[in-house]
Amino acid sequence: IMSCLTRMTKLDLSCNKLAKLSVVVGAWQRLRFLDLSSNLIEELPTTIGNFSSLESISLAKNKLAWLPPQMSKLVKLKEMYLDNNN
Repeated sequence: IMSCLTRMTKLDLSCNKLAKLSVVVGAWQRLRFLDLSSNLIEELPTTIGNFSSLESISLAKNKLAWLPPQMSKLVKLKEMYLDNNN
């Protein structure tokens, strides 16, 4: 299973009532699109900044009040959706 995760480029975890995101960064190094919208996430792990290939992230409709400074490491990020938080 881990070999499949290392090749994954798109992950949709929307609408799952997730309250916390635990991240195995090594497994998601090639991830380009991440959808975490419509969950209950209050904060992101600082390891989110290690997703060096991430181009698009949707965090809309969660409970976020702030983003970790490590988000600035996402130099390939082109789209970020944050509407309807907190």
